[in-house]
Amino acid sequence: MIVEDLLRSAECGVRSACTSALVRSAECGVRSACASDADGGGRRAPPVPRRASEQQSTHLISVTPHSALRTPHHPHAATLALFLLLIPMARIPAEEPRPGTVQWSNGETVTGAIAPVPGTTLQFHDGKTLLTLDFARLRELRLVPEKETLERQFRMPEAGKAFREETGAPYPLRQFRVQVVFTSGETASGHLYTSAFTVDPGGSDDPAAPPVPRRKVILLAKQQGRPGDAFASLIYPSRISFSDAGAAPAQPLAVRVADPAVEEFAAVTRDGLALLESTRPMPGRFTIASGLGAELFLATRAGTRITVGWPAADAALEARMTTALADAADFFDDRKLLGAWRQDGALDVFTLVLLWRRSAVTGAAGHPWQVGLMRWHLESDEAGARVMLAGRGEVFRGLAETAAELPQVTCSAALWQPQVAGGELVVGK
Repeated sequence: MIVEDLLRSAECGVRSACTSALVRSAECGVRSACASDADGGGRRAPPVPRRASEQQSTHLISVTPHSALRTPHHPHAATLALFLLLIPMARIPAEEPRPGTVQWSNGETVTGAIAPVPGTTLQFHDGKTLLTLDFARLRELRLVPEKETLERQFRMPEAGKAFREETGAPYPLRQFRVQVVFTSGETASGHLYTSAFTVDPGGSDDPAAPPVPRRKVILLAKQQGRPGDAFASLIYPSRISFSDAGAAPAQPLAVRVADPAVEEFAAVTRDGLALLESTRPMPGRFTIASGLGAELFLATRAGTRITVGWPAADAALEARMTTALADAADFFDDRKLLGAWRQDGALDVFTLVLLWRRSAVTGAAGHPWQVGLMRWHLESDEAGARVMLAGRGEVFRGLAETAAELPQVTCSAALWQPQVAGGELVVGK
């Protein structure tokens, strides 16, 4: 079992986690890399451009991306102090409570220690990518009604026909947008999946005063009332603000690669399978944009040699996922499973795959290939249970006229469990 440890640094503001090759970075700078089924061509192979209509995301929420989610590159920035977390991923520690205030839409406020309910993951969609927010780097969350409509229950009086008949009194339905303010001062706007917090007011200075109970605070993605309710009667938490300094913003991830032949370094977020922007200021050195606390899969490319950080093989899991992959018909008609992994006890499985389009592609200069990641959801652990494709992302891509020109992909335990030296992520010796 891979072991991880967590160190938090207030001076450099880094809170990172490397569980196996899943490295936790923080803050901003994510760009989407979810390819559609009909997507071929290359991020690094200009002959096959990506069309906007071919973009795919696991969660389709259309909002304008915010500039705060992009971090400019600073090739000459000071060395990033990075610490790795080496604890079993199955044990998710509770977040430390932070002092702050919760305000509701009716003006009520409660001040106390605020923390996410244990097990809560703050999933935020910025319009392009599904991200995981780092609780320690939040300054404020503002819940704003985005759309308010009156809806009615309905029934379909005639089977097989699209006509529906509305019944009963209308009920209010409110959808929310969340505005996020980070400790760095940067902001983002999008949609937060329903999340639960607690606020503990603590004791009172007056010994005669009754104790104030801990309250649960639910940030809803959508709020629905009962027939006849007015929108004003639907109370919701409108603002959560924190009074402490929180964790300082992190810098982009600095990477040092021992092999000078490595031309590209890829980091893909685990939460949304988004490819982080990578720059190569000089041979053997890379800078990876941070990703709002997302854990990462890592990979390198040197010519036709691709190395991906991956744990030891799980033969039983790979056999199960090979069957599922064969049924996942899409643009690529040649699919090869390279590895399968899941966190202990989880029903989500990640697969590493080599995809190739053998058939001719109209207007393309060659046959597209892709080294990608797929996230699957198991209905249960029972044999024969349904396996559903839940998301996919790109690691590297290109063109190959024949199978002999496809890249050689190697799974690396060293890249799955990288080292840190001199404040840099070190790949190789």
